[in-house]
Amino acid sequence: VEIVFERMAFSDTIEDVGRFQARKVRHLLSLIRRTLRALRSDPELILYYPPASRLIPMLRDLVFLAAVRPFARATILHYHAGGAAECLEANQWLKPLAKRVYGGADAAIQLSPSATPDAAYFGAKKVFCVSNGLDVRVVGRTRPPDDTILRVLFVGMLVQSKGTRLLIETARILRDRGVECRFHVVGGW
Repeated sequence: VEIVFERMAFSDTIEDVGRFQARKVRHLLSLIRRTLRALRSDPELILYYPPASRLIPMLRDLVFLAAVRPFARATILHYHAGGAAECLEANQWLKPLAKRVYGGADAAIQLSPSATPDAAYFGAKKVFCVSNGLDVRVVGRTRPPDDTILRVLFVGMLVQSKGTRLLIETARILRDRGVECRFHVVGGW
């Protein structure tokens, strides 16, 4: 297996995510140029791309994919954040273009069968569920607990698409069941 990796890195800080900046446009054009060079040098390359779920990054995606996707042998879209369909429902003017650019991917990956329906919304030919986790019972404890407090560490951007609402709901359910727990949260917002 050979992997050709082009780093996207549009934002330097969490505050830059989803914000328009001229340097990001220059970076996008450079990324398109490098990706086209790679696709033209090897016609067997498959494009593996993680679509955005917010408006400004989605606009970036549409420009990028419209430019490079026709040159890829196949396209796999990995909906790790989810919410692209909801973004388009809120921005109807963009829907026809997005359906055309994201539409009909050869394969799509989503986190679970119950994840947001982006893959189906855009008509992916095949859909695969690949979870981002592992049952903690598999790992087990390396030492006995000092107390009975359940400790949970959440690491990630503190935005709804990363599961923060689910985290809060989990804490509420545990509290209602009388489970003493402590949540530690690390990430930008």
